[in-house]
Amino acid sequence: MIIKILIFTGLIIGGYLLGNISFARLLSKLKHSDITKLGSGNPGTMNMTRNFGFRLGILTLVLDMLKAIIPCLIAYFLGLYVTPDIPVKILIFTTGLSVILGHMYPVFYKFQGGKGIACAMGVFAVAYPISLLIFLVFGLIVLLISRIGSLASLTVVTGATIIGIIYFTSFVEIILISIIYILLLIAHIENIIRLFKGTENKLVFKRKKQENKDDSSENV
Repeated sequence: MIIKILIFTGLIIGGYLLGNISFARLLSKLKHSDITKLGSGNPGTMNMTRNFGFRLGILTLVLDMLKAIIPCLIAYFLGLYVTPDIPVKILIFTTGLSVILGHMYPVFYKFQGGKGIACAMGVFAVAYPISLLIFLVFGLIVLLISRIGSLASLTVVTGATIIGIIYFTSFVEIILISIIYILLLIAHIENIIRLFKGTENKLVFKRKKQENKDDSSENV
């Protein structure tokens, strides 16, 4: 019992602290800038893409996904070899939820973080990678057609969440997945309202010498 408590505590605290790492802030500092003072101020993929280009945007996405993938993989192997009596997926989703909370509400940045999409993708990548890959393709198609980052991101996580709820039968697993999805929806409430109004901003890459415009549609 003590080992289980220590593992759960370690995964929760470790996941939250890892979530506090803001790669968008770190990468923007390499450009002698501060992403929180550009565009919407959101330290996420879309704002990075708009202000620093596609490469840094993708790098931010990948690093934020890895931020969730690594601790979730640790949870996976701990569940397999250390605490086999605890469902592996519960450990994965518990850890993933902690990372997402750390990303969205980082104590080291006065609880001002990103919107959690990339981290959620990282969690789903460990829990059910094939399903996530399918919805990533759908999300990319949506992005190419609409050029609306929030719509594409919400398409991916909504599809992955539905599959998770259908696939997993454990009540605890479904609750954890649902909590993750509700957190993402809350973070994107303004984006969702603009989507329904048809006023959501589209993705426009930064051009040289172009001034940064205020854009609050970032979502990752």
